[in-house]
Amino acid sequence: MATQLIMNGLDDVIKFGKLFPNNVQKEVNKEQLLFIKAVQKSAKIRAPRWTGALAKSIRHEQINKNTVVLMVDSPYGIFQETGYRPHYVQINRSTRSGHVVADWAASKGLSDQTGSIFVSKFKPFIQPALSSELQKLSNKLNLATKLIFLKEYIKWLDKSNDSYKNMISVILTGGEPFLYPDQVFEIAKICQDNGIKCYVISNGSLIAHKLDEILNSGLSALTLSIDSHLAKTHDYLRGEFGLFNKLLSLIRELKSKRDEKNYPIKICVQSILGDWNIDSLPAHIDFFKGLGTDGIMFQPIQYPFGLLIPENWHKNYDKFPNSEEEIQNAMNYLMETKQQDGFIMNSREEIALWGYYFKNPEYISKISNPCRAFEQNLIIDISGNVKFCFSKEIEPKNKIGNITTTSIDDMWNGKSALQEIAEMRSCIRACGIMACHIDTKLREN
Repeated sequence: MATQLIMNGLDDVIKFGKLFPNNVQKEVNKEQLLFIKAVQKSAKIRAPRWTGALAKSIRHEQINKNTVVLMVDSPYGIFQETGYRPHYVQINRSTRSGHVVADWAASKGLSDQTGSIFVSKFKPFIQPALSSELQKLSNKLNLATKLIFLKEYIKWLDKSNDSYKNMISVILTGGEPFLYPDQVFEIAKICQDNGIKCYVISNGSLIAHKLDEILNSGLSALTLSIDSHLAKTHDYLRGEFGLFNKLLSLIRELKSKRDEKNYPIKICVQSILGDWNIDSLPAHIDFFKGLGTDGIMFQPIQYPFGLLIPENWHKNYDKFPNSEEEIQNAMNYLMETKQQDGFIMNSREEIALWGYYFKNPEYISKISNPCRAFEQNLIIDISGNVKFCFSKEIEPKNKIGNITTTSIDDMWNGKSALQEIAEMRSCIRACGIMACHIDTKLREN
């Protein structure tokens, strides 16, 4: 008896893997086996335990060089995974492990049960394991696609005009790039060798043992996401106790090592502007300036990417600042501080636009909309599909192109790309004020 589980996103990963060249396909096959082993381990940990027989029955088998199957050699596993109708079970009924149901009942403190017992709960263990490990695999393949694409992009630049290299940069963000440091460092090295600036935005949780490699990597800057100058607040927002103090130690050590050997890398901080810090920006900025970081960049709080944005979301979102007085005071302070020195990396034009954004974070005047995502961005998803805007979903997903089948010229100037660009020119979504979307002419750093 076999049960097939359908996982959202798994087909996309498999289809994308088949598009890789043969030499890359070997690496994909290797990752596939590691992925299945990781799912097996996670499923064993999650499986319901009484005798341990169910967990022990979870195994994998390599069918051929391209196919690995995860199996559960227990009919009981199917019911735990997919569920069953609530029902009564005779207390003296034998189980496959050689016990009777009464033994299980006793292990659960139900020793006074007689006749039959009512069962209704089940505990899936394969699907949660798949979901968890698929997200990790997605992050890894996402970096792999960037690496492959970067090499092709540099070839395209070489055929075009060397001056273009001064006009582009590579930014590794989204998820946590340092889940896969080897790929981060390889991308950074390629950028350094070709005169292209490469930046990484990280939460800092995984870099404690990578400081020397980071300094020697060729990265132009390492930006750490720290949303408050207060340990309790930052740790609460990030869901990890002690992370704030860990980040402070990392910054101090990185700065000391960098200054000692005069590495060119910048160490910066990025903070989300929300209700937790909008009224304490003087202390926030002074703290990170005193820490010796090279600058701070702010980003107004946004609705999470990839989700349908409900109307008036900000009015019901407890982390969105809704005090007009606090917002205005904050914008005035940021503007004044920006004029004093260059520690705030956002431009005066950006700060001015934030005032409009906080009044209406859904739409912005077409006249003042600074978004140039359609001229500046090539965003690559896990399947290699390209789009210009983080917030805009397009159908089909490969409408603009896919890095495995579409030339870079067509990604920018193909018929579908030009149609998408024409449509985006009339967009008035307020996400245009995002640092990655805003017109680079309005940016200073």
